[in-house]
Amino acid sequence: MHSNNLADREEGIDKMKSLIQSQYVDKEKKRDACIKFLCAQGRGYKWREEAHVYAKGKSVDAELAACACCGFRDFNLPNLSRTFQYHHVENLPILTMTPEETKQHLNHLCYGNVELPIDDDGHWRMFNLWLAKSVWPQGRISSGEIYYHLHPELVQILEQENGHAVGSKLCEKGPTSVKIDTGFGA
Repeated sequence: MHSNNLADREEGIDKMKSLIQSQYVDKEKKRDACIKFLCAQGRGYKWREEAHVYAKGKSVDAELAACACCGFRDFNLPNLSRTFQYHHVENLPILTMTPEETKQHLNHLCYGNVELPIDDDGHWRMFNLWLAKSVWPQGRISSGEIYYHLHPELVQILEQENGHAVGSKLCEKGPTSVKIDTGFGA
């Protein structure tokens, strides 16, 4: 009776090893799974021969750009209502915060927080309400540096030979939609 249990156990181990080996994901399976996943999301994949070519209703690998100023998102194509261009932040004076807006933002950094309950067990957590405002850079910066009315998640820092450049993609209507009185988009 004892030998049968040992044989059954060894047979079970062999079946388990076989099952695990059948689940191995090789490069082709991984590639096919990625393609299926990306296509299901309506996205293309960069190793495709026609990558970054947009055909309405067929291809979706054209660049989906977003304006760091107004937040407008669309494919970056010349025949659409808006196109996008990369701009260096220092070349966008219309998007800089005024001294009064900067003072207000720095005040919010210190006092614009609220503690809220996060569960039914009485636990609380501090939430920084100023993070909901589209200001770049977020947080406190050195004296003399400038805050901009830009969505921080859409600002790009690019490494270059002579240091780094900071910029973002903007649609052609983004900077012109800024209201002078508040600095926020229309």
